Amino acid sequence: MCVHQPWKADQDGCWRDVLQDCRPSPSRRATGFVDMHWCSNSAHLISCGGARGTAEAIVEPVYKLSRSYPLRIPHCILNRVDSSVQVAMTCRPTVSIPAKTCIVRRLDSLDQEVVLSKKAIGSECLDKVCKSLGIHEKDYFGLRYTDKNGDSLWLNLRNPIYEQLHGNRPVAEMKVKYFIKPQKIIQSVTRQHFYKHLKKDLLLGKLKPSSNKAARLTALIAQVDKGDYRSDIQYHQKVHGSGDNDNMDTRIKREHQKLHGLSQELATEKFLEEVSQLELYGVELHHVTDSDQVEKIIGVGPEDIHIYSSNMDLLNRYGWLVVVLWPMRRAFKKGT
Repeated sequence: MCVHQPWKADQDGCWRDVLQDCRPSPSRRATGFVDMHWCSNSAHLISCGGARGTAEAIVEPVYKLSRSYPLRIPHCILNRVDSSVQVAMTCRPTVSIPAKTCIVRRLDSLDQEVVLSKKAIGSECLDKVCKSLGIHEKDYFGLRYTDKNGDSLWLNLRNPIYEQLHGNRPVAEMKVKYFIKPQKIIQSVTRQHFYKHLKKDLLLGKLKPSSNKAARLTALIAQVDKGDYRSDIQYHQKVHGSGDNDNMDTRIKREHQKLHGLSQELATEKFLEEVSQLELYGVELHHVTDSDQVEKIIGVGPEDIHIYSSNMDLLNRYGWLVVVLWPMRRAFKKGT
């Protein structure tokens, strides 16, 4: 009866096992070689001969075993002290899994090619991108893609990536998925990516500050990207606010002059602090139709759910605690 005792794997993927109480073939002892044969029922390569020794066997160096067997290994690499022990090397045959390339559009507007096996899950893709950027706080980020119906969806990081992305070179976009208070961000590089995401949302009009705050945010963007105020600076990237936008250039210049001497890092922190105070900070909007066929917009945020009219007038707001307890409340009413 063979007792299977697995050893730990080496970097090259080969494993060692010890099979005890197997009789070696006497005719093989004097040859100086051990013949290795494929054992189909246990998926091991079993030695059929060996030298006398103790109850342990060590194979050095590691030999990558192929399917061209029997394989002959010199006795000089076998270090054993008992003839009751035979060496068996579990070989995990290298299976070539086809790879595909996924294009990830990063927040710095660069496209990164990520090569993944066809069985890779979504988190492997995100991990590779974050590693290349030096981001350790990767839990705040996600990958977004457009499905065949034209809907923008978050990639499920636990599922195989190519069950969700289709085509020879599918494209996904890296975005901030979970917005937190800026003071809780630890890494400077994470802060920079929050800045890039929120700057893009502001310029696209997804966030609506007041006109005064829009001038201040535009000045902060200029301070981060261009440095201190100069008379020749052109403010091409303007944040459009709600309300009075007259003399916006003058107000932007005035706000920019106030930021003189502020470093890029401090200006980024100030920008994030200002944006985090906006009502739609971290809120993802979804267009829906209610039971009366009236179009509404639902905003899912980090702290609550907002209900808006189609014109973005706030109709109601529900904290997450209310949302979580609502099914229990209905069940309690039904029981009474």
